[in-house]
Amino acid sequence: MPQFPVVLNVYDMYWINNYTFNIGLGVFHSGVVVHGKEYAYGGHPYEWSGIFDMFPKCAEMLGPEFKFRESIVIGMTDFSSEDIDHIVNEMGSKFTGVSYHLVDKNCNHFTSEFTQVSIIHVNIVVLLSTPTPQPSLNWLLCGKAIPNWVNRLANAGSYFPFLLKCLPKEWIRP
Repeated sequence: MPQFPVVLNVYDMYWINNYTFNIGLGVFHSGVVVHGKEYAYGGHPYEWSGIFDMFPKCAEMLGPEFKFRESIVIGMTDFSSEDIDHIVNEMGSKFTGVSYHLVDKNCNHFTSEFTQVSIIHVNIVVLLSTPTPQPSLNWLLCGKAIPNWVNRLANAGSYFPFLLKCLPKEWIRP
């Protein structure tokens, strides 16, 4: 079966990353590129999916406070673009706009789960584009998590919840 790269695109979210990145901290957005389409997650005040797709590395589509930082190859997948669409649609019921939270469920949580997703985990075996799915060496999208530093600030925030009180509420839940 053909293999396709799974790439993590990381974006700086604020000018402060110019100063904090060298000490291992930063505010980052991430998206996963597979089959030439970048998938990401963001919050909004509605019950439907917060997952969206965009042109890879197109920080302008995210807003003026975003700047592309780097691409990291996470692994390879043999899922077709149709399989990916099914996976994203299934994940949309978990990653809704209203469920977004800066510390507990952000874009980086989505990308990490997406790169590790298994077809059994999202219950899409019957939805795959192959009429009778054959066992694959890659029943996972690529089976690897994103690097820890991408979501380090949110992880630290979960250990120090008092820090959240210092942030504007719209940053925590849009």
